[in-house]
Amino acid sequence: MSSKAKKAKAAAQAPVNPLAASKLYNALEAGLKPLCRPGMSALKGDHRNRLKLGGASPVASIDLDAAFKEAEPNSNRWDYLLEVSGQVYALEVHPSRESEATRVEKKAAWVRALIEQRPNVQAITYRPKQAVCYWISSGETYVLPTSPMARKLATKGIVVCGSGWSIPKPVV
Repeated sequence: MSSKAKKAKAAAQAPVNPLAASKLYNALEAGLKPLCRPGMSALKGDHRNRLKLGGASPVASIDLDAAFKEAEPNSNRWDYLLEVSGQVYALEVHPSRESEATRVEKKAAWVRALIEQRPNVQAITYRPKQAVCYWISSGETYVLPTSPMARKLATKGIVVCGSGWSIPKPVV
């Protein structure tokens, strides 16, 4: 067998990285790449069920809370980044009570700082100048998307989603 044929055979047998085409995976630094997962597999099962993607295919996800738990145990860490159709969305699944709003604001500030420190991630984040953060209720929904509290949070770039999140429609 020629060396060219051996190389071709070896390349065909080499494992294919399912995240090779992911913008999120490729934007992350080396220490976070192993924590990035295909599709929505980084999200907890009950959290996955709260997402309505309308036929869009999720490409990659990372559980930020788990990724930074050891390094930042006292931080208000955001839950996830999810890549869908080449855009990255910041998603937090958290109890939806007005008493939790301040904590969610702190978590949103944390994830925005994380994104701003990573220009490659910021470049692919949905609405990168503001880094819109989505708060999805983890149970009973006491802060409704049309409530005064939701309007207040919207001024801070936090979208209250209620019990589920739908991918935003592209603005043309």
